[in-house]
Amino acid sequence: MRPSSSTWIEQQMYTRERRGIFRTNEGYDTVAVSKGLDPNMVKKVLHPFCTYDAPAELTASGEKDGSLYPESIHLYHTEQGASVLGRSIYQAQDFTGLRSAFFTHHYVIPAERSEEVVNGFRQWLHADYAAHYDIEEGTELAQLRDIPVKPAAQVQPLELLSELKIDERIFKQLLFALTNAATGRKKVYVALDVPIDKLSAYAARLLEVLFQSLPYAYRRMLGFMTYSKEPESKKGIHVMFVEKGSLRANDRNIEREYIFDLAAGRMMNVDIELEHQPYLEFAWKHLNDIDALEAFYRYADQLLIGTEQHKQIALISYHELSIFYQLEQGDYTLYEEHKQPVLRALLGHMAQGEMTTAKQRLHALFARLEELELENVKQGTLPEPDLLDGFKDYLYQEQVTERGKAQLIPLFIHSIHQAAVQSNHALSLRYYAIVASHPELSRVFFDTVLNRGLAQSLFEPYVAKQFQEAPRAGDIVDLVCDWGTRHTQVLKLASFRAMAQEALIQKLRKENEPVKIANAILEQLHRLPRGRDEEIELADSELMDTLIYAVNCFLLLESDLKRISKQELLQIGFLQQPKQFIQWARRFDDHVQSKAEKMVALYDWFHASAPEVFVFERLSQEELEETQQIGLRLLQQELSEGQFARLVLAFYRDTESRQVEYGALLQFLHQSAKNKEVIYQFFQWSEDHHDFVRSKKPSPAYAAALLNYFKKYDREAFKHRTYRKHYFETSSVLGPVYQKAKVELSSPLMRLLARNKRALFSLVAIIIVVGGALLALQATGIMGADGKKEANPPIGQGDQTTNVKPEIPVSSTPVTTGVIRTPVDGAEKEVTVLTFFFASQTEADGFTPESIILDPGSAQQTLAILKREPSLEQNPLEGADEQQGDASEAGRQGKASDQGDQNEEADPLNSSEQADTSADSDTDKQQSQTDGAKTPSESTGPFEVRILLTDKHDIKAGTVIQAQEKKFTIKDQV
Repeated sequence: MRPSSSTWIEQQMYTRERRGIFRTNEGYDTVAVSKGLDPNMVKKVLHPFCTYDAPAELTASGEKDGSLYPESIHLYHTEQGASVLGRSIYQAQDFTGLRSAFFTHHYVIPAERSEEVVNGFRQWLHADYAAHYDIEEGTELAQLRDIPVKPAAQVQPLELLSELKIDERIFKQLLFALTNAATGRKKVYVALDVPIDKLSAYAARLLEVLFQSLPYAYRRMLGFMTYSKEPESKKGIHVMFVEKGSLRANDRNIEREYIFDLAAGRMMNVDIELEHQPYLEFAWKHLNDIDALEAFYRYADQLLIGTEQHKQIALISYHELSIFYQLEQGDYTLYEEHKQPVLRALLGHMAQGEMTTAKQRLHALFARLEELELENVKQGTLPEPDLLDGFKDYLYQEQVTERGKAQLIPLFIHSIHQAAVQSNHALSLRYYAIVASHPELSRVFFDTVLNRGLAQSLFEPYVAKQFQEAPRAGDIVDLVCDWGTRHTQVLKLASFRAMAQEALIQKLRKENEPVKIANAILEQLHRLPRGRDEEIELADSELMDTLIYAVNCFLLLESDLKRISKQELLQIGFLQQPKQFIQWARRFDDHVQSKAEKMVALYDWFHASAPEVFVFERLSQEELEETQQIGLRLLQQELSEGQFARLVLAFYRDTESRQVEYGALLQFLHQSAKNKEVIYQFFQWSEDHHDFVRSKKPSPAYAAALLNYFKKYDREAFKHRTYRKHYFETSSVLGPVYQKAKVELSSPLMRLLARNKRALFSLVAIIIVVGGALLALQATGIMGADGKKEANPPIGQGDQTTNVKPEIPVSSTPVTTGVIRTPVDGAEKEVTVLTFFFASQTEADGFTPESIILDPGSAQQTLAILKREPSLEQNPLEGADEQQGDASEAGRQGKASDQGDQNEEADPLNSSEQADTSADSDTDKQQSQTDGAKTPSESTGPFEVRILLTDKHDIKAGTVIQAQEKKFTIKDQV
């Protein structure tokens, strides 16, 4: 195919002749053609449309009048862009006069002129064609400047449709089918209820009405055929008018196509919802107003220039554009019914293509809609949030007008204000969320609000809600910094500072670790970035000073010293400058000033590597005791050798005389040390501390406290070989104390022998003498090995030895059983509890069974223990005795200190022995009595020990159980 840039219209004629251009014998062939047509194009593109099938209705009757046979006008567009307009007609006789034939005449409009169909479709529909051609005149046809047109009357659309029995519904269906067929989806077959000889003429007139109702994009694509004997799928033909009766109901070839059998009153595959088809409604409404239709189609065509091809032929595009066009004309009906979809469609079309004159019309329309909604809001109407969200999205356009941008802020301001006036807080929050979702809109909106004095009504409620919803105190700081950086107006806004301060304090109060969080916030505020002018202004602002002051006040006023951790305490910044801090604290009441003094003392106590007693010099006695209790709690968290010097400060009762409560100190060690070795390490450390040892000798009160510690808490200390060799036997200073404690913890006989060495030597001598005599008697045979005179055994009786395991006696200790609920593995569970009522504290403390045996014997059952709860009973006099003992120790310590150098050679053990006479006596009595006896240092009991089993068991009264090699009888079931 030879390409041609000619704008001439070419011609081709085809019929049955004695010869043709492409054949030398008689038959159907092209008989004449313009010189601009390529032969291949003629054969491949034009010849397939050179055809005609006579109507069955006329051939059946043998009709010879050719004028009664309908002409077949057809239009199709080639792949190269050219348009082919032609007509095929029936001929009663061919050149021989013996048979019928047909004649086809084609006009080929080049691609350069194919756009003429948009506005010249009437001329094309009423083109004038040749009815015959004499090949003897030659085979070359002229090239034409224009298509010849025959006169035609003006079509009256409504009259024609009425005549063809096409109502509004069928017309809209037909128009819908054509728009879809033009895109190549389906074919449209129409059977008009008109005489066969009028079919093509009516089809051409109907096509004229349809073309004038179609947008330009469809006009450029649509191909048609005004007559065909049967429905036939031809490439490039979208709508085909066929003979009546040819659209058979069961024809599978056309069952999926659009069928308009108007003769039979049957339409197929066009059941569409016509109530929401704005373009079809517009076309029907202006069917007789050709100028209005053309104005709309020009408008739509201009707006779609530069858009993607599929949008130009999408029916939805023309639905939307018809609405925009009607809005321009002042008809807001469809907009009021479907505001959000219309606005979204408008935004979508504005975003396509470049800013042409037509696009400017869309931007102007958008501004008019803004004005309309703003007026509605001023009248009290609250817009839907999705609608405002659509107006907000205008800012995402690549090209926006100043008018469109300027009117957004008033629209949002009045909408939020109106929602507040109507107390619709939920809606106002949704409006705020839309504003905040676009950074540029948010910046301009809040700058406008702050600059115009609208902060109280439009800024503070929003910020208050933000502060309220912030989960953590750190989020409050982030919000404040964000506002202060983006809108520097808030830095001078007193109400904002007050809100931020209050919100920050409220969030700190709810933190699990408020002191830790407060310290982190102070560090954050002190290290604000300073890269930009806004950041520098924020960091140096009164707002930041206010927050820093608020956090410091919180740390001073609301930090709980009873719960504060060591790490949190040491991170409090103002404690690093104690003088300035104490000076600042004087502006508060006495209670706060006292707390400040304690905080400074605690900081110095735990910050220094080797703190001295002077850290307490500013504290009163009451403050000292409170501070020491707090310090003990902190020490309890990490008690180790490195903390011993710090630990001693917690037990000074008089900082001037450096009086230490040794008994309380050792009791604390017993309760808090993670193991005994830590306690022994403390003993070892104390040997080099002047508060415990003077002139290489332990303080008498300290020695007495050590003895009391071993007897009360650690009676097995000297039985552990490793501890004994590493700590006790190697000590030169405390060695005598350890030796005395070891003796005091031994059996009564050993203590007696240790105190009276002469008695020991006499006893040993007696044993040697008696032993020697017995051995001599045995050697002579006078006595047997058992020390008795040996006798002959009875006849028939030999040596017999019987091993009998002694029966375990049943203890008199009362035991009750019951059921309680207790957490087990994270869930509440019912378990059995056994309560033992011991007569003495010692017996209760020594009762630590590993399991419980139910019904001991052959059918015994072992029950697992969940946990043991220690003795609940306490000696009411024990505390008083200890205080009295501590006081006496302190008195003795003072007395020993006064005597000082005069008694350097005195034996500390003798002193401690005197100081602890009652204790020794108590120990002797305790060792000499059986289990369950009460010592003077114990209460009258009973002392409860509760054993919680792992499961629930039915243990009735009278049941015998065994625990720790003792049997008990269940007294009662509680």
